[in-house]
Amino acid sequence: RYVRLAMKSGPAVCSMLADPCVNLLNRAIRHLYIEAHHLCGFIRFTEADHTLLSIINPRNDVLPLLDDHFSDRLPEERFIIYDRGRQRALMHLPGESRIMPVGKLHMPHISAEEMDVQMLWKRFYHTIAIQGRINPKLERSLLPLRFRQDMTEFQTPSTSKGALIP
Repeated sequence: RYVRLAMKSGPAVCSMLADPCVNLLNRAIRHLYIEAHHLCGFIRFTEADHTLLSIINPRNDVLPLLDDHFSDRLPEERFIIYDRGRQRALMHLPGESRIMPVGKLHMPHISAEEMDVQMLWKRFYHTIAIQGRINPKLERSLLPLRFRQDMTEFQTPSTSKGALIP
């Protein structure tokens, strides 16, 4: 319906938000960009075998949007962002990146140094919290609960990433 309307109306279709079809597509696109924006701030990398690795569980297919953001900020790094639900990974080497299907991701060995860095990050996160100013409702609005499962500062030793990521 949107394509038919666009063929009839031309570029003006983008401003026809009263039309249910246009409104629905506009809301879906907005949701996609908001999720990609959140993930740009909430992705945490783990270093393993000289490669940065992150595992995410997005609702939308955001890897193409994350590519430009992280490739610009980490141009000389090797990194992998794995979308667990779609079993696809954004793989970046200096100078090139691509999104590839990956059945299961085998987590390389994490060094003791990386484990120490993660423990320091968790300690820092909990140390800077002011107990009298903790506001769970505000925290949930700024950092939705669904993103926390993949963030270092919210993982306990029992929920930390294992050797095989299904």
